[in-house]
Amino acid sequence: MPSLKNPCSECKSKHLKCDEDTIQCRRCITKGLQCFRPGRKRPFRDGSSAKYDAQFADNQNWVNTSAREFRLHTKPQGPAQRIAPEASPILSARQEDGRMHPDRSNLNSLRSPGQHAGSPSTPNSASGSADSFAASPLTLQQTQTTPHSSFRTTKSPVLPVLSQQGPSWGGLLHEFEPKNDSDATLVAIQEACLLRYYVTVLSHWFDICDPRSRFQLLVPDRARRYPPLRYAIYAVAARHICRLPELQTPDGILYQGQLLPNLTPDTAVEYMLKCIPVLKEFHETRDEETRELIVTTAVILRQFEEMDHDEDEDEESTSTDPVNSTPIYGRVNFLAILNAVLRSSNSADLVKRLDLLEASYWIALRQEVYYALRRGYSPQMMEPPVDWADISPENKLVLHTSQVAKWLYDDKSETEWQRLKQQERHLDQHVVDGLSPILSLAPDRAKGEVFPTIWYASSMALTGMQHHMVAKMILIAESPFLGGQTDPRAAYREAEGKVRALVLDVCGIALQHPATPPAIVNAALSIQLYGSYFTDPWEREGLRGMVQRFKGKQAWPVPKVLQEFR
Repeated sequence: MPSLKNPCSECKSKHLKCDEDTIQCRRCITKGLQCFRPGRKRPFRDGSSAKYDAQFADNQNWVNTSAREFRLHTKPQGPAQRIAPEASPILSARQEDGRMHPDRSNLNSLRSPGQHAGSPSTPNSASGSADSFAASPLTLQQTQTTPHSSFRTTKSPVLPVLSQQGPSWGGLLHEFEPKNDSDATLVAIQEACLLRYYVTVLSHWFDICDPRSRFQLLVPDRARRYPPLRYAIYAVAARHICRLPELQTPDGILYQGQLLPNLTPDTAVEYMLKCIPVLKEFHETRDEETRELIVTTAVILRQFEEMDHDEDEDEESTSTDPVNSTPIYGRVNFLAILNAVLRSSNSADLVKRLDLLEASYWIALRQEVYYALRRGYSPQMMEPPVDWADISPENKLVLHTSQVAKWLYDDKSETEWQRLKQQERHLDQHVVDGLSPILSLAPDRAKGEVFPTIWYASSMALTGMQHHMVAKMILIAESPFLGGQTDPRAAYREAEGKVRALVLDVCGIALQHPATPPAIVNAALSIQLYGSYFTDPWEREGLRGMVQRFKGKQAWPVPKVLQEFR
């Protein structure tokens, strides 16, 4: 049975049904009682029912009380910001007949010019004129203390007004809400530029031996659903883009017509630090797809770390200056993460099921080869849990170079050297023939040319052959049998000549393929290893020009050995 809206006092006191059809109910008429209907009490409602011109009952004590403080929550978590009443404007009102009435004539003066006096002034009204009142930077000041005092409006540059219609929370101080319009726009533009720079420039560094271009096509899509991977992309892109002098302006980085005033080298570190908690909790992750994404994140961050080192071993120890350095990233061993995945994976995972895991392994292997040869230590990468026949030709050459680096800095036995030379001959017969250059011309000394002209049909063949040449020069220069020859000096001179020819070939390949940035990185590595074998001034001048190109064009850190190369 529906409840009555306005029963008389007699029926209500006895909890009887009252007849509301007439002015006096039948029960009161029959018994000769006075039928009095007190009227329904109007409760206070926050929101659409609370109007600036509302009248409140006398028994609502809150009307005549003053707020002790305001508590403003600007974040989903954390303590609220406490604001004293003196710091918050309060609409002054006059007290009349025990009830509070704002001066309506002055409220009408606050309306916009297009709003007439009879238009609704409720903040939640459908009329657009309410917004101008709720967000007005004006505060009311009481000028007289008489019951019929008037109000005047003055601009207040410091104190905001109470807004019941803020952009994110109703009933909060609009002025204290986060300034997210311009800042969010700048961040969105910056991150869009970083993502585009990764896709158009840096992703090719990772996909240099991947015909499916998974780091260009798959990684950005996965990064949309996995924030640590997205932050890793932003970090490596910000690090590299800040090193390019042609993009720097007095107002900030200018990329593709977009000015990025907040993009600095510290921005790259900030993005990188957002990935560290996920990497440190890697061993607690059991989901295979999540582990695959963590490995991909680690591989990208390792590229960031590789670009962040300006010198050799001195860079390994991080600075203790908390202001001018950020040493936190050096505590994460990205290689250990990948090795842990490989120990728990099988060949099916690496070859068939987990595409990004397979791509990440070969990228990490190339990174480890570069690290090991540049810094002089044995590569720590595990061997791939796959058969030799399942490895692509280019990756076979990279894997062979990794084994040569392990022999150079670890074993260096005659037996292992002979095994590696036999493996080299096998690669020359069955792999290198399929990666032969489409053009090969010797340098014309009469024209002052130092480096040969060598063209390859693909960046994959180029990268594989450069690694193979580096492995060859190591086995030739470091052969344990050179000292046992009949004429050791002649044997050393012959070996040095072969090594110099290989270094010039690697550099010539890099010069002829400027669209493949890792090629010049491999050329600089070969100069670092055996640049001392060159005595001809013209050749050394050519090598110095290659080092300058490596430093200026590719924005890559120059090792100390190359900085001192003269």
